[in-house]
Amino acid sequence: EPTVGLHLEDVKRLIDVLHRLVDEGHTVIVIEHHMAVAAEADWILDLGPEAGDAGGQIIAQGPPEKIAKSKILLVGAGGLGSPAALYLAAAGVGTIGLIDSDVVDLTNLQRQVLHHTPDVGRPKVLSGKEKIQALNPDVSVSMYEERLTAGNALKIFGDYDIVIDGVDNFPAKFLINDACFFAGKPMVHG
Repeated sequence: EPTVGLHLEDVKRLIDVLHRLVDEGHTVIVIEHHMAVAAEADWILDLGPEAGDAGGQIIAQGPPEKIAKSKILLVGAGGLGSPAALYLAAAGVGTIGLIDSDVVDLTNLQRQVLHHTPDVGRPKVLSGKEKIQALNPDVSVSMYEERLTAGNALKIFGDYDIVIDGVDNFPAKFLINDACFFAGKPMVHG
C-alpha cells in the first residue's frame, strides 16, 4: 500500500537508509504518518495533507541540539517549498539550503507564503533566506540561486541530511529522485 506517495519498496529502502543514519549517529528526520516508523526517529517533521498542499505540524521528539545540527535542502522555494521552509525554521533546524533559480512573481504570492509583495522581482532564495532568518535567526541558510542539474545535484545534496522536493515539474522531480538515490539521501516529496 503506498504511503506518503511512495510504494512499499520505496518505504522499505527509506527505512533502511534511516536505520543506517541512526547507526552512524546522525539526526534522522522522518516524514511519515505511521508511528511504527516514527518511533525509530530522533524527531519527526510531519508535512501531512491535513494542513494543505505542503503544510503540516512539527512534532519534536528529541534534544533540540540534535535538531539544531540537522541540515535540510529544499529544492524549490515556491508554493511547495515555502511552507516547508517556514516550518523547518520554526522547528529550529540548524541549516536550511534553498535552491531555486526563479524570482518572486506577483501572480504567485497567494500560494508562496515565504515571499511578500516587496519581494517581487527578487531572487526567491534571497527573499526566502530573509524570511527564514527573521523567523529564527539561529538558522543558517545556504542559497543556491541556480537550476538543479545532473551536473550539480550530487555535489549540492552531499552537504545535507535530507532533501525535500518542492518543485512542480516532473523532469525536476525525477532528477531529485535519482540524485537522492545515488547520494544515499532520504527524499521527501512536496
